[in-house]
Amino acid sequence: MKTPGVVQFNMHLPTRIIKKKDVYISSCTILDIVSQGETEEEAKNNLVEAVTAFAISCFERGTLEKVLEQCGFKPVHGGAFVYTKNNKSADYIDVPIPILASYESRCRA
Repeated sequence: MKTPGVVQFNMHLPTRIIKKKDVYISSCTILDIVSQGETEEEAKNNLVEAVTAFAISCFERGTLEKVLEQCGFKPVHGGAFVYTKNNKSADYIDVPIPILASYESRCRA
């Protein structure tokens, strides 16, 4: 019997937040995603939301692996992806990506 469940993976990504006039601009340059906010924390949270939406959209279209590879990520043992280009950014964001999946239970009661 197939059982629905939520699978979650996390992305740990370099980010940069700068202030321009009255707005904080947050960016994840390796994925080419930019957001903003009135405070530094709001800009960071908006960037996490934008990266989450981007990753879920790619997953739903079946392009996530290809997009990550095009952005400079390389698959490693166990199916994880590692960013292989040098990035001097000191700040990182953690982005939880929830994916609804179904699996077939192999347990017999």
